[in-house]
Amino acid sequence: MRIGAPTDYPRSHGPAHAAVLALVSVAAAAVLLLTGSAQLYDTNFQTLWEATELLAGDHPYRDFFEWGLPLQAVVSAAAQILTGHRLIGEFLVQWIVIVAGVLISLHLALRLSRSIAASLVTMGLAVILLAATPTYHYPKLFFYPLAVWLSWRYIEQPGIGRAVALGVTTALAFLFRHDHGVYIGVLAVVAFALARAAVPASRRLRSMFAESGAYTAAATVILAPWLIVVQLNEGVPEYVRARTSLYEDWAATDSPFLALLEMNPIRTLVGERSMTPTPAAVSITWDGHVDAARRAELERRYRLRPLHDGPDDTGRWRYEVPNVYDAALWDLRDEMENADSAEGFRWERLERLRSPFLVPTREAAELWLLQLALLMPILLLISAGIDFLRASATGTSIPQDCVRLAAAGAFLIAVESSLFRETSYVMAVIPMTAALGAGLLTRRTAASPAYARLGAFWAASRHAVAAVLLIVTSLATFSYVRGTGIFNPIDRARTIPSLFAALTTSPPIDAYQPSAAARLYDRQTWDGGAVDKGRLLVRYLHECTLPDDRILVTGSTPYHITYYTNRRIAGGHLFWHHGWRSDPVREAKVFAILQAQSVPFALSTHDPVLNDLRRYPTIHEYFLKHYVELDGTRGLVLVDTRRQPTSTFGRLGFPCFR
Repeated sequence: MRIGAPTDYPRSHGPAHAAVLALVSVAAAAVLLLTGSAQLYDTNFQTLWEATELLAGDHPYRDFFEWGLPLQAVVSAAAQILTGHRLIGEFLVQWIVIVAGVLISLHLALRLSRSIAASLVTMGLAVILLAATPTYHYPKLFFYPLAVWLSWRYIEQPGIGRAVALGVTTALAFLFRHDHGVYIGVLAVVAFALARAAVPASRRLRSMFAESGAYTAAATVILAPWLIVVQLNEGVPEYVRARTSLYEDWAATDSPFLALLEMNPIRTLVGERSMTPTPAAVSITWDGHVDAARRAELERRYRLRPLHDGPDDTGRWRYEVPNVYDAALWDLRDEMENADSAEGFRWERLERLRSPFLVPTREAAELWLLQLALLMPILLLISAGIDFLRASATGTSIPQDCVRLAAAGAFLIAVESSLFRETSYVMAVIPMTAALGAGLLTRRTAASPAYARLGAFWAASRHAVAAVLLIVTSLATFSYVRGTGIFNPIDRARTIPSLFAALTTSPPIDAYQPSAAARLYDRQTWDGGAVDKGRLLVRYLHECTLPDDRILVTGSTPYHITYYTNRRIAGGHLFWHHGWRSDPVREAKVFAILQAQSVPFALSTHDPVLNDLRRYPTIHEYFLKHYVELDGTRGLVLVDTRRQPTSTFGRLGFPCFR
């Protein structure tokens, strides 16, 4: 069996190729900048807590337990050094790497489709979706398309140099996050196997051993220093066991490909026009213009039954509504402060009931994008398989694109099977999915006499399917991102000055929660809910601890706490909420670290601290004995009773230890 000679994007279109790359890079950067203010939230700080530890001199396998992103944390720390402890360092890294990943994906689209128009259509949708893509996905958006491109190059022309490039990429991806390296390692194995079929000269044992050895050596040289450090401290076997347990907790439990059984473009567009009346509990933070009389009127009009006598500590009123799918509830948004954060309301469903006929809800759009990403590798493998069967039956050469599609399809299946534990994670592969989709839009294969009917049927089917997928995906893209305001760039541009103020202020806490404003709040404003308690507490911990103090930090996604407080974590990690290292042996090690540290406070961003510590019996008992709840925080902040306050914080009178 022969593989056809490598085909690539026509050289005569080189200037056009460069122009398209420049255009898309500018567009991607613009989208990231215009929506940057919406990206300043906890999960996008996921390696800054480790960077804070490193910059303070802590050792990652002695003073804290890094959770499998060692090189990413080092990059974050380096960015902080270069920008003088400013948030812009982290986001510049994320934005630059995302744009680079988009450009590599565009290059894949141009190579596979050999069509600027098709590439711009599919990659244009991918660029728009960046508006709703969490920027912490940046390593995935870069390494995955880079690995596919390098694997294609190796398959076309196997050699030691290209094997080394693939080995280096595998190792760097592994150090950024370990599962990235595993996925790319699978791709490397597939590429080595396909290269043997594509290039007969590479089948010699000498070539095979030389190239596989070069790949392994390149990866080993990069990984060896890190492995030695781990072994000398935590120990590689222990490191692997601990991180594997954490990854298993976060991995997909069921096959995400089961979602394809529900794939239905008509249902995605039309949706459900009516819903069974369903009572539900909801929460509302009334806007400032809503006085007691207005609130009573709204409660009667919308049949809101109060569940409590007044607001809770955050200023939210709890009600029961007789039908959470009553479209009239949408009008309540004008009476609320930050309606999107109101719990219990089904805004997407209500919006769908009021929206034009062919605009999906955001929920339906996200599911469609997930299903499309899952369908893509299957279509790639089907297309490659048909080309292979045709070539086998006729004795003709297998098109080079057939091998490219097979490699990319196998890689996507490996990634998606493990990565898609949440529907929203589809954003991590959207640019690469779009790039490969461009190839399916334009591919042409010559039909042999024996397979003319099959070839004609496949071509017609592919184009019909592609047209339907493109139309529905365009509408889903519009629906998914319209809430970001990206389609109103003038309004979004007005947020850029405040964005740069938040990114360039040092220390960053001064932009997050200014000290002067924080000290003006009193118990009345605190109890009335007219304050962002989360931001205020972060400012309080920053001002009321010494630089050498530590804070026990927990919650679902508390990555931003240590960065803004500029204080190191206590106990060696912040994954208490997930029960990491809660077995007796590891808990004992964590407890020993904790006891040797100065920890005036413990803070949780979600559930009460003691709730998160229940999986750690010894540590839970320790905090029950020595810590008490900070008044008014409902267990979200605990204070060490063994320390005497040296002052108080502003008008709130919270105890300070500085």
